[in-house]
Amino acid sequence: MVEILIVGCFHFEESALDIFSPESQAQLQALAGGLAAFAPDAVAVEAAAHQQAVIDEAYRRFSLEDLESPDKMRRDTLGTIHVFGEDKPMNYRNEIVQLGFRLGKLLELPRVFAIDDDSEMDGAPFEAPIPAAQEAMDAFAAFAGRAPAGLTALLRFCNQPQWSQLNHSIYLRANETGSSEDYSGASSISQWYQRNLKIFSNIQRLAQGRKRVLALYGAGHLHLLRQFIREDGRFRLIELEDAAPQGGAIS
Repeated sequence: MVEILIVGCFHFEESALDIFSPESQAQLQALAGGLAAFAPDAVAVEAAAHQQAVIDEAYRRFSLEDLESPDKMRRDTLGTIHVFGEDKPMNYRNEIVQLGFRLGKLLELPRVFAIDDDSEMDGAPFEAPIPAAQEAMDAFAAFAGRAPAGLTALLRFCNQPQWSQLNHSIYLRANETGSSEDYSGASSISQWYQRNLKIFSNIQRLAQGRKRVLALYGAGHLHLLRQFIREDGRFRLIELEDAAPQGGAIS
């Protein structure tokens, strides 16, 4: 049975944390070391599958030695990637580089796999949310407001089941938006489900002939991806806490 570890992540580029500080780099190094003990034979990241050539070239250019130079990481990029209709720099602040590429190089893997589908969801149900959806958004915000400081502590926090449950409830509440004539909420939320099903389709294909797969993904995707992995019947879901337990390589 193929083991699949989904590591939920906050987006480093949107965070106020100094990813390049000695403290953050030490925590990332410890985290990657803990995940390397899981010994995945494939590492997958949240980049569109049609951008695999870009990821391949960026991974080829990346070196673990790069991580020893904060100035280089702040100054240089690893190319340009097309994301949601825009060309953006592939920079060192991205978790794809800091965790995905770092782990791949530690394991001496020949490539890191892009498994995302960068289709956008109609966000109208969240711009003027119905009361039920707003209540769920407020509950999640209150929970997220208790997030601890520090990179690895924050990663552990957003991998908790309660984080995923509260986050996913927002989508389910927004599903109620509209009427039985237009089903506007369901139309929007179905786009979110479809994107995650496409991601899982890529995971299913990637898992063929492998023993262990690690996917690094935005934590908002955890609820559905975990569900799909459990219910497929061919895979064993591994949680972050089991792969890198508290008090082990990651503290």
